[in-house]
Amino acid sequence: MRISVLGASGRTGRQVVEQALEAGHEVVAFVRRPEALDALCERLTVVQGDVLDAERVSEAVAGADAVVSALGPRRDSPEAMLTRGMANVVAAMKEHGVRRLIVLTGAGVRLENDPTSPGRSIMLGLLGLLAPSALRDSQGAVEVIRASGLAWTVIRVPRLSDGRKTGRVRSGALRLGPGHAISRADVAAFVLEQLADDRFMQQAPMVAPAGR
Repeated sequence: MRISVLGASGRTGRQVVEQALEAGHEVVAFVRRPEALDALCERLTVVQGDVLDAERVSEAVAGADAVVSALGPRRDSPEAMLTRGMANVVAAMKEHGVRRLIVLTGAGVRLENDPTSPGRSIMLGLLGLLAPSALRDSQGAVEVIRASGLAWTVIRVPRLSDGRKTGRVRSGALRLGPGHAISRADVAAFVLEQLADDRFMQQAPMVAPAGR
């Protein structure tokens, strides 16, 4: 399978790239700084660009069987970067006839009928105070995805760690709070599982380590 990975040089995106290559997939890495991928560049196709550049996004998406976005807000991000960038991604996918889209976002993004808990209320309150613009942008990007008509899955993650891959992940309508965390390696593995699984098609599951 040919997979276009957006945000491929980030810590989570790199995990997706490495695990996809190990699984035998062909990978197109869309990055702002190709040098951040170092030796991996020899094993994949690199498209340099910014998600706000529609032409470069189109180049990265062309010929893909699926698109994975590991993009996240940065401190120096332009206003509504994720929302505007995701509109470019959706347009490029429609242009090139690519249907499958898997997107990582934070657990603070809300959907109708999400379960509630004191921990989740605390987490949402903290995010609203500490990172309101990033939260609004992430929420806006998800609304673009939900209105796209594509075969999308949004994976909502709590705090990320650099721990090892355990293969033990629970998913669905979880009550995540500020104490939850999951390794980037486990998230990447879960992302790649979705390429062959339609259980969460047009849904936005939360993920966490099993047993928490």
